[in-house]
Amino acid sequence: MRLGLLISIWLIVLSLGARASVQSALFVLRRPAALARAAAAIFVVVPAFAVVLAATAPLAPAIKFAIVAMSVAPVPPILPYKQMKAGGQGDYAVGLLVAASLISMVLTPLLVTLAAHLLRTEAHVAVGQVARPLLLSIGIPLAAGMLLHAASEGAAVSLADVAQKVGFLLLLVLFAVMVGAAARQILGLLGNGAALAIAATVAVGLLAGHLLGGGRDSGALALAAATRHPGVALAIAEMSFPDQRKSITAAILLYLLITALVSAPYARWMRGRSPQLDETAAPRS
Repeated sequence: MRLGLLISIWLIVLSLGARASVQSALFVLRRPAALARAAAAIFVVVPAFAVVLAATAPLAPAIKFAIVAMSVAPVPPILPYKQMKAGGQGDYAVGLLVAASLISMVLTPLLVTLAAHLLRTEAHVAVGQVARPLLLSIGIPLAAGMLLHAASEGAAVSLADVAQKVGFLLLLVLFAVMVGAAARQILGLLGNGAALAIAATVAVGLLAGHLLGGGRDSGALALAAATRHPGVALAIAEMSFPDQRKSITAAILLYLLITALVSAPYARWMRGRSPQLDETAAPRS
C-alpha cells in the first residue's frame, strides 16, 4: 500500500515538475514578504489554534494528536494542482510547496516539541523523520520533472499529462481502499465534537491563509494552511506514539476527508473569482 501511494505521488509531483522550472521552485523564497506571510499562516496561526483546541476540548487522544500533528506538517505534494484550480498562480503554488517543505524541516521538529510541552505529554520527531518523506514525496520527483523539462520541454509536457492522470487515479483508488479498511476505526472517532474540531481547524487555516495571502495568491495560501502532508504527520505519530498508530492513522484519514469537504466550497468560490484561470495558472517555463 505504501509503495502504491509513493508511486502515485511520484507521478503527480513528476508531472508538476515537468511543467515547472527552477524559477518556479524559487518563486516564494525570492520574495521575503510572501515567504513571511506564508510561514505565519502555515506554521504559526494553525498550530497555535490546534494546540489550544487540544488543550481545552474534550476530545479523544487520537483526534487531539491528529489535529496537532497535521497542523505542524508541511503542505502535501499534490496540493499545487488544487491551488491552481482555485485561482493561484502556478509559480506561487510550486514555490510555496518548496518553501514550506524547507521551512518544515526546521520548524516541524521544534513545533512538535513545543506542542508536547504545552500539552504536558511526550512527543518528538527528528529532522530526519521530517526530511525523509519530504525528499521522497517532493524533492526527488519534482527535481526529476524539472530536469526533464530542461532537457526537452515538449517531451516533458507530454509525459506530464499522462503522469498526472495516472497518478491521481491511482491515488484516489488507494485512498478509497485505505478509508474502507479503516472505516470502523474512523466511525469510532466520530462524536464528541471530533468532526467539528477538525472542521474548525481547517476553517481557521482557510481564513488565515486567505487574509495573509493577499490578492490572487490568497486562495493558494488558504488551501496550503488548511491542507497538510499526511505522510509527515504519520511519521510524527510513529515516532511519538507507536502504540496508538492505528487510531491516529484513522484520525488522520478522517482529517483528510473533512478537509476535502470543508475546503471544496472555498475552492469553488475562489475559482469563480478567476474566470481566466485555465489560461494563466500554469507555472512559467
